[in-house]
Amino acid sequence: QGNGNIEYDVPACKPGTPPAECTHTVSSEQPVDYFYSDETWGDGQTTEVDLAFAAPHVHVSALSLELQDAVTNTTICKVSRGDGVAYGGGRAAGDEENYLVGLQPCSFDGASAPRFRRDHRLRTIAVYNATTAQTGVMSLWLMSAAQVYNAATCKAALARSGCLAAGGADA
Repeated sequence: QGNGNIEYDVPACKPGTPPAECTHTVSSEQPVDYFYSDETWGDGQTTEVDLAFAAPHVHVSALSLELQDAVTNTTICKVSRGDGVAYGGGRAAGDEENYLVGLQPCSFDGASAPRFRRDHRLRTIAVYNATTAQTGVMSLWLMSAAQVYNAATCKAALARSGCLAAGGADA
């Protein structure tokens, strides 16, 4: 949990493990605002945000990365080898054989954006090929979210800031 998915090692499978079964899966949960603790969001943890963008970050030997709502277990975004996780197959620049050459992000518009409170928990599930040991892999989502406008929250934030000294909340 916490920073555990920022960098970790994938141990190799035991000798004799069939290649199709030789995977390493990790799962971690974090709140939507894991890296933000300032008070600029208004009323703290209850502020809602719309998820606009989720970009996967994995390393070579990754097979899939999934972002789930940890409360409902609903998949928000998932990429896998051949469907959002691209490995090269040639010798040309940008298509180097067996190198990770592309990751497809998920983006949401105003109508489809998942809405969460800042303290809502999200789950990341990463699956790596473990036929050989891998050191220093990652399983992250780089996300952008937009705060949902709430008139009462805005008024309360302005009142706390002292900006309303010259007038009332409606000003």
